[in-house]
Amino acid sequence: MRLNISRRKVRCWIENWSNEKRLHNKKKKKKSFSIQLLEFVKNATQNNRSLSSNQLSKIAQERFPNEHCSESTIYRIRKSLKFDYKSPRIRQFLTELQKAKRILFALDMESTKTNWNRVIFSDESWFYINSQTSKNLENAK
Repeated sequence: MRLNISRRKVRCWIENWSNEKRLHNKKKKKKSFSIQLLEFVKNATQNNRSLSSNQLSKIAQERFPNEHCSESTIYRIRKSLKFDYKSPRIRQFLTELQKAKRILFALDMESTKTNWNRVIFSDESWFYINSQTSKNLENAK
């Protein structure tokens, strides 16, 4: 099987690959955004970390109609600002039986002769106190 590819094209590919590790001549266009959009995303994220990139892009599109404010743009801005956003996970609440078992465990441990001054309990989970405040994530320890 013979391909209709010119020698010139092959030389171009080899040159591009040896110089820049890519086969095509197109250079990637660096996507940019305005300082106003950057500040908006920064402030909105600090005020309400529970906003997803999708929700924030819809708000930004209303506020900045002449600027490209897609979900991926908002994500890229947050990443450049070193915001580590993770959407809240939905957890099941404890049932009454589980609560009762925990109380029985605590009472059983209380009755043992363990020196509780030498025991450390640690919980490093993140949880939401209030999604509308700027301090909505607290580290429980």
